[in-house]
Amino acid sequence: MTYDGYLPAGVNGLLSAAIVFICICRARKINRTVLWRVRVGYIGLLMGAAANGFSPWLWELPSWPSVAFAFAVVLKLAIESRDWRDGPPFTSTGPAPLGDFPEISQ
Repeated sequence: MTYDGYLPAGVNGLLSAAIVFICICRARKINRTVLWRVRVGYIGLLMGAAANGFSPWLWELPSWPSVAFAFAVVLKLAIESRDWRDGPPFTSTGPAPLGDFPEISQ
């Protein structure tokens, strides 16, 4: 038996666990003012990350491309963490007030 696929599976599991943890933390910050598409997006991301993390027990061992994608998702969520620190960002609660900008209003 070879153990070539276990390293990417372990790294993928850790990254998927980080995605699930971040999604749960953001779900605690989501209130009724947050748009449905944002709510559903985080629920879908949480479910996808859980399935990706459990893939060695469900389907097959993940490879390095799966690890790269999970890393990209964690990186994106980490970059957005400053916006979510005090609650959902303004852009997730409704459309941007474009009429407030003199360049756009006529």
